[in-house]
Formats: sequence, C-alpha cells, structure tokens
Amino acid sequence: MAERSTNEHILEQLRHGFAHFELVSSPFPSISTCKPHSFQPSFFPATTHRFFARIGPSLGSHSMKKVEHYSVQKVTGDGRCLFRSLVKGMAFNKGISLNPREERNNADELRMAVKEVICDSNEERKQYEEAVIAITVDESLKRYCQRIQRPDFWGGESELLVLSRLCNQPIIVYIPEHEHANSGWGSGFIPIAEYGAEFQKGSWKGKPRKAVRLLYSGMSNGGMLYHEVQEAKLCAVHCVNTVLQGPFFSEFDLAALASDLDTIERQVMLEGTVSAAASGDFLSAESHNVSLGGDFSIQVLQKALEVWDLQVIASDSPVAEHAQIDPDLENAFICHLHDHWFCIRKVNGEWYNFDSLYAAPQHLSKFYLAAYLDSLKNSGWSIFLVRGNFPKEFPIASSEASNGYGQWLSPEDAERIIKSCNNTQSPQRINSTQQEDQDLNAAIAASLM
Repeated sequence: MAERSTNEHILEQLRHGFAHFELVSSPFPSISTCKPHSFQPSFFPATTHRFFARIGPSLGSHSMKKVEHYSVQKVTGDGRCLFRSLVKGMAFNKGISLNPREERNNADELRMAVKEVICDSNEERKQYEEAVIAITVDESLKRYCQRIQRPDFWGGESELLVLSRLCNQPIIVYIPEHEHANSGWGSGFIPIAEYGAEFQKGSWKGKPRKAVRLLYSGMSNGGMLYHEVQEAKLCAVHCVNTVLQGPFFSEFDLAALASDLDTIERQVMLEGTVSAAASGDFLSAESHNVSLGGDFSIQVLQKALEVWDLQVIASDSPVAEHAQIDPDLENAFICHLHDHWFCIRKVNGEWYNFDSLYAAPQHLSKFYLAAYLDSLKNSGWSIFLVRGNFPKEFPIASSEASNGYGQWLSPEDAERIIKSCNNTQSPQRINSTQQEDQDLNAAIAASLM
C-alpha cells in the first residue's frame, strides 16, 4: 500500500480530490493517549462507498491529534453520499428512522435547496460568498448550476458551507486514524474540518444542535486500471469510460446526448438559411449521432467528456502541435476508424492501450507511444487529444463500480492476461448473441424517441 499522506496533502485531497462520506455515531469514550492498534484494514472493503468531493477548512494541528471512536453507519453510494449522510445524521440526532425512499427524497431536497440558494437567487447567493468562492475555484458558476440539477451530483465543501447554515446544523468531518500521517493503523477517527460550529452553542434563535459527524476516506484506487471489453457495438461507450477511468456513462446516457444533438442540429437547419436540399438529411427522423447498432459520433463523445470539463481536440489542430512532437506530454488519446473507437490513456505515469477488443489494457512504453500513434495515422485512423482536469478517482467499491462489461485490474494482472492472449490468434473478445444485439438496438432506439 502506498505511503500515507502528510497532513497538508490530506487537506489538499479533501479540497480537490476523491472523497467518501459515511455517518459516524454512538461514540465510545474518546481516546487520545492509547497506542494505535496494529492491524491493517482491508484496502477495498466491499461495503465502502466513495465519491468525488472538496472539503473545507482544517480544524488545526491541535484538533488533528485527538482520536475519537465511533460506530459507522454505511451510506448508499449512488452519487448522493454527502446528502444522504447529512439527512441520515440529522434524523439520527432526532431519534427518527428513515426508510430508503425517504432518505433518498430528503437527500435530493437538500441538493435542490443548495441549488435554489446558489443558482436561483442573487440576493441569497450574496450570503454564501465563501461557498461561491469554493465553487468558482474549479469551474464557472453557470457550469456548477447545470451539474447540481443532476441527481448523481457529488457534493463537497461548497454544499457543506451552505447546508450547515441553511439547516442551522453543525457538521464535523473526520478521517480514519490510519489515514493520518502520524497515527499508525489505529481504528479511531480524527476530526479535520468543521462547519456551522456556532449552532452547537445555541442562541436566542434556537437551542444548541448536536453535530452530524461525517467520515471521509481518501483511499485511492491503488493504481488499478479500469477496462471495458467489447459489448455489441458499444466501443464508443467503452472509449469514454476508459478515458475517464470508471463506468461513468452507459449506452443510454450517450444515446440521450445523441438525441439532444439531433434536436439542436434540426433546429439550426430550420432556423438557418440552408437550402432544403442540403438540410434534408438533418431534418429526417434518422439520428446522425448514433446508429441503431450503437455507434456514436465524435460529437457525442465530445459532449460526454465536456460533462467533466474535458476538451477533445483533433491531433492535426494547431493547438495540438506539441503533442505531435512529444505525445508523452498528454494524458489521453481517442482513436477512431470506421465504426470502432478506443482510447490510449496515461494512468499513474504509464501508458496503456484500452482497446475494448482486448481482454485487458496493453502497456505501451513512452518510446513506443509516438511510433504507435504514427502507425495508426498512416493506417487511416483519426486521432484526438483529450485535455483538461481528469477525474482523480472513481468509487470502485461502490454499487456503480460495474456496468456488466467493465473490470478493475492491477497492472500485473493486465500484463498476465495480455501475455496469455498473445498465445492465441487474436485478442479475446466478449461476443454478444444475435438476440442480445437486437435487444440492445431496440433499447437504444426507444431511448431516442
């Protein structure tokens, strides 16, 4: 396992990295002087759920020395982890038990409450300047307001700043003791950030509130590689997900983006000055961005990656000149020929070919990368660069960690599988039956209606 982070690095992870929240409750007596336990926890516990988030201000070095012991209540990992944790914690403090539907609905209400304050009211937004600053460090306010409407929006620092005040709720964020730089492998929890502390004291407006205690874990994917093997004609889905290194999109997500693009294109043709003959194809019922077999256009891939503020650039573009000289300066390439897409991606400083026709990602040396890209171009392949801030991690232990054809592999396992496949005539494939292909085509067609 990788060496544990320093305190400063942990806080930087919290602000910009990968976070998992659960609820801690039922405290045992606090322990600050006992030696930490000697056991090392499982690296990927099956019940752990994680998601991206940014977390805020530190409680300072003195507080970080205090180790507290609590029981942990798991929270469903569906993208609502932060909001679910808050809802469950506030209900717990009031002695209320929520059923799964109530927990989910209340979590969505919290998310939309943040949206109303930050996005829908200029006057209210002025009261949450600190949250707005935290948001706009990473993205535009407009982009944020688009994303927060999605039910799978991942909350973090900004939402904690808003909700602690909206709900008059003190919130304390902890990390596991074993993730602290100087605490060994203990089983306790260390407080690292606090929001709404003033509500613990009470005032003329209300009684003191019990804090909701949230558990954050900065465990990474441990160098694992995410790979998807070919399903029907869904290589575009596989390509996008391997660029992002996680099962972020399904064929239905891309089909919805394709439908949106078709609508926009038809509207442009109707409103423009293009001749009827030239616009006839775009005004037809047939989609120009997805085939019934599941093949998607480059515009769909671009739109999908734009969700993560990633930009797709043609390799022959002037802005891609440096990549032509030294492709190792980049992080990802998308390759396309006829009806096949795949990506070449740098993961943990190493390059891999994530072609879905292969049973595992194939390692590429930095020296071979340029030659391989040149050979693809000479064979007629279109090459695109992907630039931007890539997702740092994906919740590989969450309920969404598999879409049926994706898998997480260590570099060693990937190498072993590739070597095994080299003894066969061609890369191994996952082949669907004819009936499965027909069912998939029908489902995609239905999603476009």
